[in-house]
Amino acid sequence: MVITLTRKLMLESIDMKQGACYSNRSLRDIIIFNITRQIYYIFNSADRIKFAESICDNFYNTGESGMSDFEPDLLGSLKIITTIENYFKALLLSEDFVIHKISGTKAKDLYRRQKKEPIRIMEIFALEEITLPLNGHVVFKYLDIQTLNISNILNSKAYLDLSPLSSILKDFLVDINNKRNSLHYLVPTGIVYSNGINLQFLNLKKELNEEIKALNNKAGIASNFYSQVFL
Repeated sequence: MVITLTRKLMLESIDMKQGACYSNRSLRDIIIFNITRQIYYIFNSADRIKFAESICDNFYNTGESGMSDFEPDLLGSLKIITTIENYFKALLLSEDFVIHKISGTKAKDLYRRQKKEPIRIMEIFALEEITLPLNGHVVFKYLDIQTLNISNILNSKAYLDLSPLSSILKDFLVDINNKRNSLHYLVPTGIVYSNGINLQFLNLKKELNEEIKALNNKAGIASNFYSQVFL
């Protein structure tokens, strides 16, 4: 019999893919800058976003979306949801909130609070008895390696209130997330969507791109990424 021992993964301050976003503000801005660059291209690669203007024009003129040869809506919705999830994570980090899940076994009260509202990074530091500046390698005991999921964020008014997106678009994001795994998204696009929905996607394209660019530019300037091309 072969026994395999596995090491429990811990959130570490030296790992750029894990807890480095909590090490200092400069590193946090670099991470925000990189997140927003990636999601900008992911978001605008979704056919429903890329061709939002022409879809609205076609529907207005012909009553059809003209998307019969485009990517399946399920794929497009996954791109959009991936963008939304990471947009909110960049937004949370920019406002000095944690994006990783708090351990439900080690900090039950804070774990329950996090489901309803964002938790400040400094509150975790106080719980962990961490002092600034961080010296050396820190392993966070009260944070899991998993980050907050999109459903948790979109189902909480406190999280949604952090974003300046319009309330209509926030409701629309909740609807997209609720429908992304349903068969509804596998029905041909022209049959499913009204022009009102097409206009919602167009408005989402305009507003969200502006918000992503604003976060990207703010983080880029703050982290002295002057040699980089901003969005």
